[in-house]
Amino acid sequence: MTEQMTEPMRIGEPGKYGPECQELRERLEAEVVALLVGGGERGSGFSIEISACDATEADRAARMTAELLRDVADEIDRMLAGEHKWPTS
Repeated sequence: MTEQMTEPMRIGEPGKYGPECQELRERLEAEVVALLVGGGERGSGFSIEISACDATEADRAARMTAELLRDVADEIDRMLAGEHKWPTS
């Protein structure tokens, strides 16, 4: 039997922007929220929060989070290499 989770799982410490990350996850009813802040009022930092009902679900969501972050990093690398233009609007 898989142990039920009652609190959202956080990757690392709640971070400087933990309350905002939690509020955003709840408002969006999301499984995962990764909040990256550069040069914010409390400095730069990140918070990642996963909502899961058990350890199996948490593992799946953590893997999804890692994949999403790799996709973001790859896209930034392509933009820096000149393969894509920076968005303007």
